Amino acid sequence: MRPFVLALMGLSLLTSTGSAQEDWRAYLQKDLVQVQGGLMVFDVVSLERLEFPGVEAIQWQVKFHSEAPVEGIISHDMFVAVSAQIQDMLLTTTLSEAYEVSFSDFLDAHYSEPLDALIGTPDLELNLVMSSGGLQVEIVNTLTGERERQTMTWTDLFPSH
Repeated sequence: MRPFVLALMGLSLLTSTGSAQEDWRAYLQKDLVQVQGGLMVFDVVSLERLEFPGVEAIQWQVKFHSEAPVEGIISHDMFVAVSAQIQDMLLTTTLSEAYEVSFSDFLDAHYSEPLDALIGTPDLELNLVMSSGGLQVEIVNTLTGERERQTMTWTDLFPSH
């Protein structure tokens, strides 16, 4: 995805946290990655809303989970960068394909609200597991029970590096 679009999406996350000075200070101090049992873990929960003209708004609660070994092939910074890029790509691709709309129409209709915690069961789970051999992406539609996985080596992802 273009860096400009990622920057705008990131800015929308920042501005949706509230306008009080202490709110943004606390938000900027929050660690995105936790270390649990030898793994770097990046969890994000959000409400994703699509509002197309003339159609009732659609809302999904989404849980994104990413993990990788602390002592492994990926640095902390690259773990955050890769996780955020794949999260954004998976969410955008999954929802735009599900509603059969173009990428630009999806962006025009899409609103995201970060949540501090799940509200019951998420509608969609996006899971990313990184290891020394590569990564596995899993998309789970909890409404239908459908589960899709794709496994790739690092060479598949970065053939020229």
